[in-house]
Amino acid sequence: MSMDEILLDGVIEVNGEKLHVLFIFENNNKRYIVYVLENGDISASILSDDVTLLPITTDEEWDMVDAELEKRDDLWTK
Repeated sequence: MSMDEILLDGVIEVNGEKLHVLFIFENNNKRYIVYVLENGDISASILSDDVTLLPITTDEEWDMVDAELEKRDDLWTK
């Protein structure tokens, strides 16, 4: 799946699970993808150049993702 397909469809399938993409953002030369799992939980991963999802491994990166979610939540609820 290409980046364009992800952005157009809003869904990416990983290991048979459909992830509903909320948004993609870039920080420190890394792209992050924030998505909703089939069970309704929100999660995020690093999105590599070859459109592979890589785990977020540091607390600092999770804090950054949380800050992006809060910033965007403010935009959606206004």
